[in-house]
Amino acid sequence: MIWTICLGVLLLAGAEEVAPQVIAAPTSPYRAKDATCAGGRTRLKRVVTKKNQVTDGDAWYADNDLARPRGVMDPGWDQVPPETRWGRIAFYRDDGAGRSVGIYVKVGQRLGAKDEAGFSAIYDKEFDYTAVVFDGERVPQKVFPLAAFHPGILEMSHAELVGDVLYFDANYNGYASIVKGKTGYLTALDLSDGRVLWTTKNLTASFWGFIVHGEVIVAGYGFTAEPDFLYLIDRRCGKVLQTVRLKTAHEVLIARGERLYVRTYDHDYIFDFVEQ
Repeated sequence: MIWTICLGVLLLAGAEEVAPQVIAAPTSPYRAKDATCAGGRTRLKRVVTKKNQVTDGDAWYADNDLARPRGVMDPGWDQVPPETRWGRIAFYRDDGAGRSVGIYVKVGQRLGAKDEAGFSAIYDKEFDYTAVVFDGERVPQKVFPLAAFHPGILEMSHAELVGDVLYFDANYNGYASIVKGKTGYLTALDLSDGRVLWTTKNLTASFWGFIVHGEVIVAGYGFTAEPDFLYLIDRRCGKVLQTVRLKTAHEVLIARGERLYVRTYDHDYIFDFVEQ
């Protein structure tokens, strides 16, 4: 216990000493000139569409022999500072190859929120995220403020790390009309130099998260009384490869082998990843 506390203090001191590298968020959609598409022909082929019983989620996992998705913290999160001057830790991703990133958040009161039409006091917050990059010994190496990607009430609901690239979303858990459609973005950030590789258009990545599968990302957007879609995205350049209409928005995405399992409020889907 004493060693854990001492380690946390040392890492906290190290994180505080690293100078932040400020990043400007480009206008979406955006693609860096050297963000080359993977060029693959991966597509989703629908295999099963089945109406569920809404409350039978446990049975769905069991019947398909599926493990529940991991949470926002990968193993090792307890070996980095739980709090820094950039806030408390919200996400921790470890790629298993000696690099990891902790995403810290400060939550503040958003001025003027109570005066907006259709706005609820539940969503009168603003979110300030910062990514801290750690080496294999979990010593802080770089700090990237991400506030520019989450203006107003947009927040981060999911993040993934593949090599040096951090993928994260920015969205509002409510009707898109309240934020004039400016929600549901997905961004790829190169943590080696802080360059934005690409961002998607709005209404691409919802509050329910996304998954990375090989050279593609499966994301989706939808909400009550809004159209619901899955998007297959080239993870190298952010290009939307395929759009699939769903009856209701996804709530769970699980890839196992070359099969994708999708759970929505009232429907279950199975897709195969196929090469065309």
